[in-house]
Amino acid sequence: NRKDGISLHFTYDQEGEGADFLFQQRIFPYPMGLAASGDPELAYRVALASGRQARALGANMIHSPVLDVNTNPRNPEIGPRAYSNDPSVVAQYAIQSLRGYSDAGIITTGKHFPGRGESEQDAHFGLPVIKLDLATFMKQHVAAFQALIDSGLPAIMAAFTAYPCFGSEDIPAATDSRIMKDLLRGELGFKGVVTTDNIQMNG
Repeated sequence: NRKDGISLHFTYDQEGEGADFLFQQRIFPYPMGLAASGDPELAYRVALASGRQARALGANMIHSPVLDVNTNPRNPEIGPRAYSNDPSVVAQYAIQSLRGYSDAGIITTGKHFPGRGESEQDAHFGLPVIKLDLATFMKQHVAAFQALIDSGLPAIMAAFTAYPCFGSEDIPAATDSRIMKDLLRGELGFKGVVTTDNIQMNG
């Protein structure tokens, strides 16, 4: 009975990679390509179209939009999955993707909180540590998450990455209460669903 609990969610990735849910229908560019178009409305239309395709197959929640700000060109994992190296551009295009997926009946999940764009390691193989100072990190990386939260983002995926500026070099954000509770729930005011990344990752 859906009144007594949480209904089943079929969640997927769709970022232009071979591991995507609609892997045989990669007819749209990566997020970086969408931003390169200079047309935020294109991000809306792509999300609406791919969301409708996914809904037709039974999916109802996506691990997207990617809100990482790709500030480090040596980043081995984020790359073209990010919209831009500018947080305002990331927010602009991600908000349009949020609109498109929502209109298609898909629940969106912003990731990877609080931001993995500065990482030089792949969290699939170890625990990345991002050593930016707090003021810089908040301005460059957390700002996009705040913009999406203010726009009604319903879910957020936490990163398996450590952030010394929040107090630890060996605790991933997903299990750090200073990041997930104090920052996300407290300072940023997020009241939606929080999920982790793949728990088989070495991060």
